[in-house]
Amino acid sequence: MCNQGCDGGFQWNAYYDIMNWGGLEKESDYPYTGYQGTCAKNNSLLMSPITNYTCISTTQGPADEDQMRAYIYQYGPVSIALDATLLQFYIGGIIDPFIPRLECDPWELDHALLIVGWGQEDNWIGEMTPYWIVKNSWSLDWGEDGYFLIARNYNLCGIANAVSAATM
Repeated sequence: MCNQGCDGGFQWNAYYDIMNWGGLEKESDYPYTGYQGTCAKNNSLLMSPITNYTCISTTQGPADEDQMRAYIYQYGPVSIALDATLLQFYIGGIIDPFIPRLECDPWELDHALLIVGWGQEDNWIGEMTPYWIVKNSWSLDWGEDGYFLIARNYNLCGIANAVSAATM
């Protein structure tokens, strides 16, 4: 319920599924295909059980992006959702739209991803731009080997609105 595979769902529902199953298979044993279908998991290959999850963003508002960085530094990657409109055209570099609310809606979250790190570099006019390093699920042929960079500290495309992480 509330998980429709390639048609969407919520991270916290996926956490409950993982807890009920007792873990997940390695991606190499059960690769993402991008097609709707029935679950074909192999219980003998399950690993990485989780005990619970934590929400970093709250119903009161987006997560503080400095707190997200501190969490990632201490515990590892976090699951997020965002408006994936700009991802349709991404080929590389830092996503840093001129008018963010016109180019992506921070409240139309339609894609789940994983923030794995952060960095900063000069943008095209020589200003330092802090960014998130985000893992996507659209294959290694997409973006920068399956990853993209998006400007940090602006809640671009809703990146800080649904932040959570599994706990082991």
